[in-house]
Amino acid sequence: MVGVSGHVLEKYKAYKIVYQVFPKGELGTVKLSLIYEKFKETDGEPHNYLQFGVDFLKDLDKHLTPKKG
Repeated sequence: MVGVSGHVLEKYKAYKIVYQVFPKGELGTVKLSLIYEKFKETDGEPHNYLQFGVDFLKDLDKHLTPKKG
């Protein structure tokens, strides 16, 4: 996923989210990476965008994982 417009590009020159899925039987693992370029070295890290991605994947996992019991 690549940022092409919006408020994320007001903070960063470039912004890209990379999801990698590693299936393992009926389960699997997802690796989430952020690739970004700051306008200035003093600009902050995109921790809130990373947390959004983590929360999204946790919610997706709850939705897709069958309930036990």
